[in-house]
Amino acid sequence: MRLAERIDHANAEVARRLTASRARWVDVRPLRDVVLDLGAYELTHSGPPLLWREMGGAQRGAVIAAVLFEGWASTPSEARGMLDRAEVTLRPNHHAGGVGASTGVGSPTTPVCVLEERGVSDRQGAQSWALLELPGANPGAHDAESLAGRRRWRDGFTPALAKALSAAGGVDVDAVVARALHMGDEMVHRTGAATALTVAALAPTLARAGLGGAELAAGLDALLEGEGFFGALALAAAKLACDGVRSVDDSTVVTAMSRNGARCGVRLAGTGDKWFTATAPTVKGLLLDGYDEDDAGRDLGDSAIAETAGLGAFVLAGAPALHARLGTRSADGLRVTRDMGEVTVARHPRYTLPALEFAGAPVGIDARRVVDTGILPVIGAAIVHREPGRGAIGAGLARVPMGCFTAAIEQFAEDRGIR
Repeated sequence: MRLAERIDHANAEVARRLTASRARWVDVRPLRDVVLDLGAYELTHSGPPLLWREMGGAQRGAVIAAVLFEGWASTPSEARGMLDRAEVTLRPNHHAGGVGASTGVGSPTTPVCVLEERGVSDRQGAQSWALLELPGANPGAHDAESLAGRRRWRDGFTPALAKALSAAGGVDVDAVVARALHMGDEMVHRTGAATALTVAALAPTLARAGLGGAELAAGLDALLEGEGFFGALALAAAKLACDGVRSVDDSTVVTAMSRNGARCGVRLAGTGDKWFTATAPTVKGLLLDGYDEDDAGRDLGDSAIAETAGLGAFVLAGAPALHARLGTRSADGLRVTRDMGEVTVARHPRYTLPALEFAGAPVGIDARRVVDTGILPVIGAAIVHREPGRGAIGAGLARVPMGCFTAAIEQFAEDRGIR
């Protein structure tokens, strides 16, 4: 079989697996109980591999906050000293089987949502995870009040959430995504419908989970804060689907896209777990009052796994209310979703968009098509302040650099004796 035919066959198999994946949320556990080889003083982070000295302000602030959150140091200065001496090790979330939005910094006791494959026949029971941080919290904030709030979330509400989830038999994340897409969500920056559906499903068992009335109310308020809670579940579901195609040889479909504030990286099914990187892009969008472009750091976060699986900006045509936050217009959303259809290999049979006559979401980014057409994948992203601990200052869109895709295709060809 000629290489072109092998690629087409492999890409068709990737499309089948991506669209067959059905994730179920089954547990909430500390990161150390999910990543069993996590070191005693190890943190995870978003994006491709990154050294402490290479991190930008937002990442550095979140790493310092995580060291303090775990009680490994009592002051930011002590935390920086531990990191300078390499007493704390760092690992990408993707290398540990999970994902995290924004800085994506996870520590041993950080709660994570655990999702399980219930669709692809030969991957039944396979798991992925995403960091389940306190909704609305600034991951880089390390003042006493912020750290106390995150510890209350970890020690008080998330154990009750795990208990309620078990009593409910889990949550069908795939079904929630399909329904919420018809209600204006895109699963990254707008998840209000999906969050409401999930909280409604869990509220009865949460009420019986042993929490006091005030604690229950505070927990439910936190889940609904900013309508963004479901985003972690959507990212974990996307990670689960994409990890299911990492072993498909001869495929030119992208299995991961991620950014860490310094570099943006891409992986292909046909080149294994190797990252192909370029300088992380800047995000173009709408800034909060009082900020300008000089305040913004480069893009970061594992959230582009959503676009890799056909969600996020790829379904922007179906999320008109989001334009006010991103600084875009309805015409922009329609154009982005249609353009992404030019560089993908399939349409999702269950994730459909009413705004496009119920056409399926474009899924399966083909790196060859990106290079051939020059159409770069679009990702929705928060605009994060370049200084540590300042948090998000806006939101918008970014494009994954062409250098990631040309390097990936060159390696793909070289691996098959083509120069």
